[in-house]
Amino acid sequence: MTAAVAVADGPRAHSGSAVPGPDLRRWAHPATDRRGVLLRVAVLALAYCASGWAGLQLALPPGYATPIWPPSGLMMALLLLWGVRVWPGVWIGSFAVNLWVGYAQAIGPEQTIALVAAAIACGSTAEGLLGALLLRRFVAAPTLLDTAADIGRFFLLGGLLASTVAASISALALVAAGALAAADLAGHWLTWWVGDAMGVFLIAPLLLVAARVPDAATHGRLRAVALTVALALAVGSLVIQQTNRVESDRIAKEFTHTAADIDSDLETMLAEAGGAVYTLADFFEASTYVEEAQFARFADGLLRRSPGLRFLAWVARVPAASRAQHEREAQQQGLAGYRIRSAAGAPLGADQAYLPLRDLWPAVSGADLRGVDLGAEPQYRSLLEAAWAAGQLRASARLALIGKLGDGVVIAVPVKAPQGEGFAVGAIVVEQLMAHLLERYDRHGLAFSLTEPAAPPDAHLLYESGKAADSTLAWSGAHAFGGRIWAFRIEATPAYLRAHRSTEAWATQVGVLLFSALLGGFLLVLTGKAARVEQLVAMRTAQLHEKNRALAAELEIRARNEQRLRLAAAVFDHIGEATMITDADDRIVSVNRAFTEITGYREDEVRGRNPRALACGRHDPALYADIREQLREKGIWRGEIWGRRKNGEHYPQWLSIAAVRDAAGKVTHHVAVFSDISERKAAEERMLFLAQVDALTNLPNRYLLADRLQQAIELAQRSGQGCALMFVDIDRFKNINDSLGHSVGDALLREIAERLRRTVRATDTVARHGGDEFVIVMPAMTHAEELAHLADRILVAVAQPVAIEQHVLTPTASIGIACCPADGTDAENLMKHADAAMYAAKSAGRNAYRFFTPEMNTRVQQFLRIENELRRALAHGELVLHYQPQFDAFTGAVIGVEALVRWRHPQRGLILPGEFIPVAEESGLIQAIGEWVVDEACRQTRAWHDRGLRRVPVAVNLSAAELHRADTAGRIAGALQRNGLAARWLELEITESALMRDIGRARLTLQVLHDMGVQIALDDFGTGYSSLAHLRQFSLSALKLDRSFVRDLETDVNDAAICRAVIALGHTLGLRVIAEGVETTGQLVFLRGNRCSAIQGALFSPALPPEQVAVLLQPDYVAPVAPTLPVPLF
Repeated sequence: MTAAVAVADGPRAHSGSAVPGPDLRRWAHPATDRRGVLLRVAVLALAYCASGWAGLQLALPPGYATPIWPPSGLMMALLLLWGVRVWPGVWIGSFAVNLWVGYAQAIGPEQTIALVAAAIACGSTAEGLLGALLLRRFVAAPTLLDTAADIGRFFLLGGLLASTVAASISALALVAAGALAAADLAGHWLTWWVGDAMGVFLIAPLLLVAARVPDAATHGRLRAVALTVALALAVGSLVIQQTNRVESDRIAKEFTHTAADIDSDLETMLAEAGGAVYTLADFFEASTYVEEAQFARFADGLLRRSPGLRFLAWVARVPAASRAQHEREAQQQGLAGYRIRSAAGAPLGADQAYLPLRDLWPAVSGADLRGVDLGAEPQYRSLLEAAWAAGQLRASARLALIGKLGDGVVIAVPVKAPQGEGFAVGAIVVEQLMAHLLERYDRHGLAFSLTEPAAPPDAHLLYESGKAADSTLAWSGAHAFGGRIWAFRIEATPAYLRAHRSTEAWATQVGVLLFSALLGGFLLVLTGKAARVEQLVAMRTAQLHEKNRALAAELEIRARNEQRLRLAAAVFDHIGEATMITDADDRIVSVNRAFTEITGYREDEVRGRNPRALACGRHDPALYADIREQLREKGIWRGEIWGRRKNGEHYPQWLSIAAVRDAAGKVTHHVAVFSDISERKAAEERMLFLAQVDALTNLPNRYLLADRLQQAIELAQRSGQGCALMFVDIDRFKNINDSLGHSVGDALLREIAERLRRTVRATDTVARHGGDEFVIVMPAMTHAEELAHLADRILVAVAQPVAIEQHVLTPTASIGIACCPADGTDAENLMKHADAAMYAAKSAGRNAYRFFTPEMNTRVQQFLRIENELRRALAHGELVLHYQPQFDAFTGAVIGVEALVRWRHPQRGLILPGEFIPVAEESGLIQAIGEWVVDEACRQTRAWHDRGLRRVPVAVNLSAAELHRADTAGRIAGALQRNGLAARWLELEITESALMRDIGRARLTLQVLHDMGVQIALDDFGTGYSSLAHLRQFSLSALKLDRSFVRDLETDVNDAAICRAVIALGHTLGLRVIAEGVETTGQLVFLRGNRCSAIQGALFSPALPPEQVAVLLQPDYVAPVAPTLPVPLF
């Protein structure tokens, strides 16, 4: 049965009847609008490019065409299916592929490549249009290709005939562009024609068969055609690839053999040229005198045997002093008018030997070069001197030969002949040498180059003939000649590869074409007949299928129902939740595996029993009544309930019960589904615990504290008994944490938490409020005596020594107490007032407790106000430094300054440090202030130095918190480096109490600073608890006598004695002693009398701004009070 598919362009069938369009797959239908046409054009172009790239992998070297060209079959099938309106897709795809190939093979300039690609695209488009028109006319295409006649016409018209168009146009375009030799036209045309025909034979039938909607008759045929195409492509590809490999190997062997012969002959010719010059040198060494005619005959014979030589010459080597004698002898030997001269007539130098050309053969027509001094030419002199120094043949780089004989290479051999020293010289014209070398070989398609890689760029190339772009065949040889290395390279051009390609390649292409055509045609005919038979069988069996369809449907429904039942049983048994089914009388009918796993009861143990037998007895009967009511009204109940396992254990479960009704709405069963939620409930309880308990101490955290405090307040309001709140803060805990580490601090917090818990009543709540702060809530306790007694016990308990990580600590605490309702009736006020009382206890010296009073609130508010304003002052630069000079006690000269911080408050004016430094220390701001003071003091000191003022050290007070920080030394080094100040101009003042807080860390920090060059002064000496043993451990440079001793030394004998002792101690330890707070002349006289070296106080100068201090730092400044006082004699 022959059929044709109607396409948009309206095919005309020569036989058969049209088959309606729906027999085509959706993608194979022609477009019905412009958008569809454009889409198919784009798809055709992309498919053409992709299949073209695949086909090019089989191209015979170095062919532009390939023996299998899939795009030809692709475009033929799609033009038949989609209509000729999509021809632009063929042109675009072909143009893109050939443009890429043209660039890859560098067939010419860009314009030429584009024109060739366009011409080939036109040929491919014409091939597709011609083939489609012929096939629609004579084969009623698109066709099923199921008869031998249709298949034969399809292969003949669409394959063999239409393919001649593209092959002819492409071959002519490549020849016209110069990318293809005329001699290669026939072979290229054949390859192109075979490739296009093969594409039509293999690809087009596959696509046409695949375009049909598959049915029982055509499905097997599509598979057979696809297998045929795959087999043909595989066999063809393997055969062609093997042919390509064999061809490439054979051509490579031929090329290598030819190149080796040429390279060997070049070596021989160079040796012959060098030998000729050596022979000429031997001739001169053996001759007493050589006449001109004798030289000509001998040189002519050598030149005949060495075709690479242009001329031979004898060049004399004449010392400057022998020039005249050499010229006379030459004239006496018949060379009339002979004289040594330069070729250009320029004067010759007289400071080196002359190198005149004595004899030359053959002579240069129209020019007498005898007597020309070759030494006047730098290249010639360099060559001849190199040959003379080496004592053997040397060659020059490419240079201009004398006598305008063109470019060449000059070779020279030094000679010490009886008639005088000189050189045997020859000239090689490389073009002449290579022409003679290559005349015996077939040079077609070969490119040659002879270079000297080490020569200057302008002399690098000696010879070049032809060029090969990206050649895969090349021969490289190196020749040592006259002290130089010549590189010889031979490359095969595409013309060489085409000229040496054998007829086996063409025969292979034709064989693959015949094989594919016969195999494809045979399979198409065979499968076409089978398809028609299958169609007939399908018609006969359709009626039987229709009759059996009802029976099959019934059987299928029954099987499906059985499968559903099996699936439901499997789901019921394997579902993760426990399931129990009861009948209308509440008797258990069935349970699943999960039920047994959760409860421990097997199905046979509970079947027929009422579910109430499994109840735990925890719930009120009203709950079960509510469940029954919900099931009756809504048909479902969900909720959390307690169950009982077989072993008697109670467990929580999440239960869902649903009622099952029949068609009449009567309840027939109940289904209960439940899961064990024991783990979830435990997790919830754990999360609740973690949310309310401090993880470090296991005490209630601030959230649970708020709840307990609120409960205590509400209880106090109901009962009228009141309640109390204690705020407990660990004294100096931050110092412990910073100096000994967080592990020690955490351990101390845990220990104190346990001590507090043991000290209070069971009804009291001890909570960790945060950091080192604890809060104790005491319901029904407001009597001051009871609270004071409890506070004392807490202080005693906290102060007990504790050993942690080899450290023995004696902590203390400060406690603030607030009562409800006297100090507040809400949690916020009670907390705030207890906190204020705690700060009052700290201000009183720590390790104490205080009850809240209204005055405390005022002090707390003032503290918070100063803290907030101080933070703003740091951010807005309100802090300034004043400097109090330190004077030599005897000369009155300024020997140092101490930096003292001041606060320039925008409303209150200048505030002294005594008002805000305690707040800074308590709030932790002291560290930030300390960093700023060090940096600013370094900057100001460097500024004074830059102005040429007296260079004195600046003293800066270092707080205890800063001293015990691990990074203190690094921060101070950074400040010095940023401001460019040497370390010796900075002095740090440390108080005794700060040193004694942690002697080990202080000693380590001060040693690092001392090693940097920073000076260390011990401030307020005498007020602390240091000992001489401790003092010797620190690298100190000065002691500062505290002002409290200086103030009363005139009236208090004890203070005077302390001052004498401190001064004597300082001298004994080799330290400077600086007395602070000197305000009277009597104090000054006493201090000078006891040899105190330095004075600081209002008697000489108060603390001043930097600009006023600059006046005192003038080099000649002396304090005016000093000269008026008597200087003691020692």
